[in-house]
Amino acid sequence: MKRFILNILKNHKNKWIRLDSLVDQLSKSKYHISSDEQQLFLFRQAVIELVSENILIKAKKPQVISFYQLDEKYLINPTAFTPVSLLSDKQLYLELTTGLFHKLGKNYYLQHVQKYKEDRPYILRINDLVSNGPVETLTANERAFELFGDEKALTSPKHAAFDGNVVLKNLELTLEDIGAEIVSEPFVYTKSEGFDTRDVTSVRTVLIVENKDTYWTLKNAVLQSDLDYIDMVIFGKGKAILSTFRYIEEVGGRVSDRYYYFGDLDSEGIEIFNLFRKKYSEYEIVPAVAYYEYMINKVGVENAKAIRTHQKVKDCSSFIGYFSDLTGHNIKTIVENNLYIPQEAINKTDVMELRVIGLQ
Repeated sequence: MKRFILNILKNHKNKWIRLDSLVDQLSKSKYHISSDEQQLFLFRQAVIELVSENILIKAKKPQVISFYQLDEKYLINPTAFTPVSLLSDKQLYLELTTGLFHKLGKNYYLQHVQKYKEDRPYILRINDLVSNGPVETLTANERAFELFGDEKALTSPKHAAFDGNVVLKNLELTLEDIGAEIVSEPFVYTKSEGFDTRDVTSVRTVLIVENKDTYWTLKNAVLQSDLDYIDMVIFGKGKAILSTFRYIEEVGGRVSDRYYYFGDLDSEGIEIFNLFRKKYSEYEIVPAVAYYEYMINKVGVENAKAIRTHQKVKDCSSFIGYFSDLTGHNIKTIVENNLYIPQEAINKTDVMELRVIGLQ
């Protein structure tokens, strides 16, 4: 209904529009405001919204029509339907100072009117959103598409046609103010058959795996009870685990469980482990030592491959400390020479060996 009202206002010849005229014109679009209670409610809400958006302006001494609980006439804002290119700086200044919701910061655009002209379509959408009371929370990508026409404008502006964060900064708004929430990657995991039936005092074993293919191989092995010492496998997806692991308790994990991490053997894979362990320090997270040692022995240090893109070598001493002197020396050699062994070196043909060696 609001779309039809906007169309009527846009084509209206006079500065003022009477409510009865608006109702009559809506009846031509098969809206029966006077006889349909639901349509009356929607009509009333639409007019109230248009007033809050400064498209309709109340008279100084309005006469209220009791049936509609609305004023008998409204002034149509002369700038509401004027192409921005035709608006003077004075009109834009007036709109900025009197036409925008009070929660929107205006200092930046008052000093950069030309920039306001460029960003105005997005600013007006934001104004409409925040001026209508509490904002329902959407994901950041959903809200970005709604406001900026590009779903990446807030979360990945470098890959978007427009950087929505700049407009929010200029308006002194946060993602929370526009009801936008950045969500994590999906938390992908597989439980063994007995994971949820184990006694509360039981300590279960959870393995976090960095890469997709290795997760898939080990997940199948757990479901087939080939690795019966593992109760849950989690797909870490590289650094995504730093945000997704916060859901561990929602899926039944406990602080008292044992957590093992297994990733690529390179500087970046070790850095992920260090960051992961630091962020979730309340959990006892350790490397899957036996899996790393098996992977090194299978491939051989001499066959470790050169890193495709240079990685800055970070301090690996805390990670190396979990291993024997020989294995620690081999890991240090691999990392310091910008080499790597991908965890995909382990595949389903190794599962029977993994069954014997365990994780630690």
